[in-house]
Amino acid sequence: MKITFLGVTGWLGSEISAETVKRGHDVVVISRHPEDIKYT
Repeated sequence: MKITFLGVTGWLGSEISAETVKRGHDVVVISRHPEDIKYT
């Protein structure tokens, strides 16, 4: 499944995006401040 997340620079968003990648989904992350994204 392809999933897009908006605003994942915080704790919860980074945890959710990391888990979806672990489960094998294609993840796209959109942020105003990409340098703050904790999971790449």
